[in-house]
Amino acid sequence: MRDVGFKITDKRDLNSEDYLIEVEAPHIAEKLKPGNFVILLIHSKGERVPMSVQKAKNGRISMFIKKLGKTSIELYEKYQVGDYIDHIVGPLGNPVELKRYGNIVIASDLVCGHAENYNLSESLSAIDGNHVISIQS
Repeated sequence: MRDVGFKITDKRDLNSEDYLIEVEAPHIAEKLKPGNFVILLIHSKGERVPMSVQKAKNGRISMFIKKLGKTSIELYEKYQVGDYIDHIVGPLGNPVELKRYGNIVIASDLVCGHAENYNLSESLSAIDGNHVISIQS
């Protein structure tokens, strides 16, 4: 692993199937909005993997990752805090319109939705008059 790219600043288990990883990505963090995502390429021979962002703060982005595919397992098993991910492209996708909606229910399943729902719930809750209920099955 090279000392070029996006430095991993935090990595921790959330449960037996999921983990959180945080990387330095100031140019992405300053522009990221709920609904955006990034593409990870952990090394030059790796696959491009779309990833939802849980939080963007202080020049860093955090992602909840499920140990499900080749790249997510490789990232979990072989990369540690201080290592570098080769490429992260983003923010991509269309951000959600943040406004007063009133009562909002956000739901996700076991496989996907946790990261983006956290970010969206936090952003919508900060708007006066919104009451957010998040359901994760």
